[in-house]
Amino acid sequence: MCSVQVSILIVNYKTEELVCECISSIQTLTQSVSYEIIVIDNNSGDSLDCIRKAYPEVQVIALPENVGFGAANNIAYEASQGEVIFFLNPDTILKNNAVFYLYETLMSNPNIGVCGANLYTLDHKANVSFLPFPHFKSEVKQLLGLEKELEMDAYYNFSGQSKIIDGFISGADMMVRRDVLQKCGAFDTDFFMYYEDCELSFRIKKNGYEIMSVPAAKIVHLQGMSCEAKGEEMKLNSFLMLLRSRYLYLLKTEGKINASIWYILYSLKCFTAKTIFAFLNNDKKKHYWKSVAEELKMIKHG
Repeated sequence: MCSVQVSILIVNYKTEELVCECISSIQTLTQSVSYEIIVIDNNSGDSLDCIRKAYPEVQVIALPENVGFGAANNIAYEASQGEVIFFLNPDTILKNNAVFYLYETLMSNPNIGVCGANLYTLDHKANVSFLPFPHFKSEVKQLLGLEKELEMDAYYNFSGQSKIIDGFISGADMMVRRDVLQKCGAFDTDFFMYYEDCELSFRIKKNGYEIMSVPAAKIVHLQGMSCEAKGEEMKLNSFLMLLRSRYLYLLKTEGKINASIWYILYSLKCFTAKTIFAFLNNDKKKHYWKSVAEELKMIKHG
């Protein structure tokens, strides 16, 4: 049996103070399970002194470049010792003994490959904790504005009971057994950011494991629903990165034909939007859609 039961991995990028709050909540509330904490810094420019001085027992790995969320987690995973790996966002705060509840769930259910907590906003309201797997039809409907808004219970467990979900756990708090990662592989480093949690869960489920929501575990996610903003509500660079990852996810899970159809439809959307906003002399929106069109070209030929 491993001396470390849970390895808690936190990727930092300009979130040093949040990481300290996260670590404090872990140490204050975690009981009945042995754990280690590894913070991996994606060349953020943070000094990390706050972490090193306040928490000398925490292992800190400083990378010479920003390798992306998934790749950074993979490096921390390779340096970890636990029989279970807990991928935890820096902008999370534990509300209870969540680490133990999730660990207990995984170790008592060998068919469960991934589990996650119920997430909350800072004012303790239900937050996005899991989502249905994206697929070709849902992505095309979203592109065309035909996708219905999800009901709250599609991404939060109101039942009070642990349940198997037909979807993926938010990358903010994914707990996975080491033997599952050894069998299925860790994060796909082709994804710099966005969709890497979804793709890993898809692979794990494809290998015959179930994915479980554990509402007994409660965690505040400070970003949460705000990161679900889409299109022009997002900063342009973040949206372009999301777009690239969306195409890559469809390519890997749905095949080249479906990914290409989605690509063509989105290209038509860009052309239409650019034409309309050029006619309306809306330079800001014309520039936005021009940037999206350029990114699509790079995706196709990159």
